[in-house]
Amino acid sequence: MRNPGPYSGIRSPSTHSLPNASLLYGHINATQDPGDTSNHSILQIDNIPFAAYDLVLYLGQNEGQQFDGKGFVSLNDGSLEEYTLITTEPNGTLTEITDPVTPGNYMIFRGLTGSSLKIQSYGDGFTHNGPAGFQLAESTRAQIPVQFTDISVDPSNGDITLTWQSNPGDEYSLCWSEDLINYLPTGNPVISAHPTNDFTTFGPIPTPTASSDKIFFALTEADFVDPTFDRAAGNNSEITLFFSEPMVGVTETSNYTLTEVGGNIVTITGTSPGPTPSSITLNTAVPLNLAANYSITVNNLTDLAGRSLSNSNTSTFKTWDNTPTGVKVFILAGQSNMEGFGTSEAGNSGPGTIGSLRHLVNTNPSKYGSLVDGAGNFTNRSDVKIWWRRDEPGNTGNLLSGDLGIGFGVSNSQFGPEFAFGQIMGNTYSEPVLIVKIAWGGKSLFADYRPPSAVAKRGGSIGLHYKTMLEYTHQVLDDIDNVFPSFSGQGYQIAGFGWHQGFNDQLAAFTAEEYKENLADFIRDIRREFANPSLPFSLATTGQGGTSQSSVRATLHANQLAIADSAQFPEFSGTVTATDTRPFWREANVSPINQGFHWNHNAETYYLIGESIANEMLSILNP
Repeated sequence: MRNPGPYSGIRSPSTHSLPNASLLYGHINATQDPGDTSNHSILQIDNIPFAAYDLVLYLGQNEGQQFDGKGFVSLNDGSLEEYTLITTEPNGTLTEITDPVTPGNYMIFRGLTGSSLKIQSYGDGFTHNGPAGFQLAESTRAQIPVQFTDISVDPSNGDITLTWQSNPGDEYSLCWSEDLINYLPTGNPVISAHPTNDFTTFGPIPTPTASSDKIFFALTEADFVDPTFDRAAGNNSEITLFFSEPMVGVTETSNYTLTEVGGNIVTITGTSPGPTPSSITLNTAVPLNLAANYSITVNNLTDLAGRSLSNSNTSTFKTWDNTPTGVKVFILAGQSNMEGFGTSEAGNSGPGTIGSLRHLVNTNPSKYGSLVDGAGNFTNRSDVKIWWRRDEPGNTGNLLSGDLGIGFGVSNSQFGPEFAFGQIMGNTYSEPVLIVKIAWGGKSLFADYRPPSAVAKRGGSIGLHYKTMLEYTHQVLDDIDNVFPSFSGQGYQIAGFGWHQGFNDQLAAFTAEEYKENLADFIRDIRREFANPSLPFSLATTGQGGTSQSSVRATLHANQLAIADSAQFPEFSGTVTATDTRPFWREANVSPINQGFHWNHNAETYYLIGESIANEMLSILNP
């Protein structure tokens, strides 16, 4: 488990004396990341003396990494129960969690049997939460395992009736599938079990599809949540709408009204499936204007249960600009090594010694001497700007923006790949350069940056950090004239995308093996989002340790290099590059510290990574 607790003392000590408050302070921090169960918490309880019993499970969270409080619990490797924690400071109040979205801090599982119990729990993605304690109480009624006992079909009309073992008081959703992988709702989000019997019969219901010879059904948690309209994005002649679940009526063009803010209505001419089952792509009669605001309103849409949208049916979005003579925008994204741990002054044996950027300036002035002024101070470049929100999604603080220089790493004395990248791009272009940096520590492509196309093909959910990456990019570019007044009136062009990420995906075999396909889908989706089917993409591999790579790490590294192999991905030929960073590895004895997963904080390594991303991208751009 990650950061095993008890994790007490992270909140205000003034509340420790409150009744029950201390119970929620000490807890296990367990996370879903990196997706291989290695950071889940597992409680094993043996020698339970009751024939049937109820479990009360208390849950707590890490104040700094609780995010939206969401997490999961499973008992005895059974189905997952989703929950949402109260994310305010514990005040001694205990609130039962009764559904997946209403916040609370304890759950009750009734009618359990067996002399042992395995409780597995973890936070959603990188959310840090987990069990704070548990209680067992003898119960008078044992819980029956839920399973189907009969499925019948009416030959006259194809209607289906299902029967399953159930427990009075339970509630379910009924889903169906054609492949046992992708399940869809049947339109019955809340089905109550028979109030007294141990069997529930439901139906008849229409067959979900007439096109398949075989369909499968599954019972899941009852879905009490109404659908929502989550996001709209558009460029050229396409707009994609994202909903929280599949919707009915999305293929009818008359259900949409698209208006340019301050302008005319734009005609919707057709629809096509979106990148996920809960999205739809609309086609417009004319291309959308560049850097323009639009409003899209949807009507007559319901989910498969007939429920209307619970939030606004209108969403606004802004199209990207594409001014060739405008500001050259480069997006640099990844995890902690894109954040940057290169040191400006700290070296292996003191300030300015080997491993620091200062040492490179002093020992190799022909290459690094231009980074300082006549007095030896590291300089900033006003022709290259950086924007980076150095904080987790949902937090609005810690925004860094300004001239390229030292301090856009994890501290004010450190830097990441953006530093060398910006030097090269600033020397190359006569137009101003803007680097939009998107990076968080400990994030995987498999889950956190998971793109929509990967979800559609291989399941899962669109990564929170994928969505936040686009949100942050819009934040700065939609308001670029005000964020950077020196750019006012120049327009911009998104010129390239740099990527340095992968450490978390090499922590498990299945995430390393899927990395290649996930990255290919990531590139395709990014290009679609930015309305540029050949947007240059430059990757720096995860080469920590040099040529010494374990089997899983070697798999991840090979899959990173494969993305630029025209034999495997001919569609990316000439537009995607991958740099092998293993030669950039520097041992701890010539580095500021011994921390291999952060390249030992070696300044030369981080400079070479940024330099390689820039040079490889320029080989595509041919400016």
